Amino acid sequence: MFPDYQHFPIVTSKSKADVSFILNILRLGEVPTDEIFQEQEKAIRSLPTHHDMVIPRTINQAFKLPFAAKWREAVEVELGEFDQQKVWEPVVPRPDMHVLSAKWVFNVKWKACGEIEWFKARYVAREFT
Repeated sequence: MFPDYQHFPIVTSKSKADVSFILNILRLGEVPTDEIFQEQEKAIRSLPTHHDMVIPRTINQAFKLPFAAKWREAVEVELGEFDQQKVWEPVVPRPDMHVLSAKWVFNVKWKACGEIEWFKARYVAREFT
């Protein structure tokens, strides 16, 4: 029943010869792959690219770039989240403390139309104990 539905011959044994026979009678090339490829290429070319946008790698670089005010605002939001959630408190470390180093990670969220939705700054630990 099922092989007839697919228009494949019914195979009673599963030898290599039978599989080769089935593969040889399959009609390939009926899917318009060239058209699908061209549509996909067109869609990819229409995606916004942001070659002129520099994502900073350090906080000093962030504050020197053209969007310095936006990066500063993103940093303040991140620090505000830490304060609001009470997850940190800056202290002067004692000599017997192992202090984890941290760094700022920056990113930009883009709208589908190619405009900037928001600037994001995260303060992340670099070492784990």
